[in-house]
Amino acid sequence: MNEALSKQEARAWAKQQRQALPEAEYRRLNAALIEHLQALIHWQAVRYLHTFLPIERQREPDMRPLLHFLEQTFPNVQIAVPKVKGGRLEHYRLLPHAQLQLSSWGVPEPPDSAPALAPSDFENIDVVLVPLLAFDLRGGRVGYGKGYYDAFLRHLPHALRVGVSLLPPLKAIADLEEHDMPLHLVVTPARTYDFRFPAEKAMHGHLIKKQSNVP
Repeated sequence: MNEALSKQEARAWAKQQRQALPEAEYRRLNAALIEHLQALIHWQAVRYLHTFLPIERQREPDMRPLLHFLEQTFPNVQIAVPKVKGGRLEHYRLLPHAQLQLSSWGVPEPPDSAPALAPSDFENIDVVLVPLLAFDLRGGRVGYGKGYYDAFLRHLPHALRVGVSLLPPLKAIADLEEHDMPLHLVVTPARTYDFRFPAEKAMHGHLIKKQSNVP
């Protein structure tokens, strides 16, 4: 897409593109995305990975194959997932073989009895996999419009913010605002986009194994 879109237009475009993917193509793209993620991060340096779980009816990228890879290969990586409660995100450890339940949005979530992250755990979150509908060539992100992740990410200035997308970037999202948190990297099935400033690259150098430059 070579033109700038508004947030609303970007959401509509991304939803249409994802819903139009044949199942076999969706699975191929998701497998390629997971392969890039596995190769990108120095997983042995990660204490906590915070990730989302997919809304299947929205054709979101499915991070569960990555979690299976980490459980088998890097079991010391702790996994955290979000849950919407009271209009904000709360965060829980995702234990192996945990029983999940679907929210009204269709998000797999841990039960309330799952171990919650303490405030002191937040400083140990090294990488956040951020869901999105669309992103642009400046690292701007559009989600579903609730602002949950923008609020959450403001509390994690040290963490590597990695967007994941089955779709390529837009040229620009025209009406991004100051509170819209930009991404450091976006991983797609075709390549990784790096939007970090030099100081951020230095801060996250121990976490990155492979990267690409912004086109």
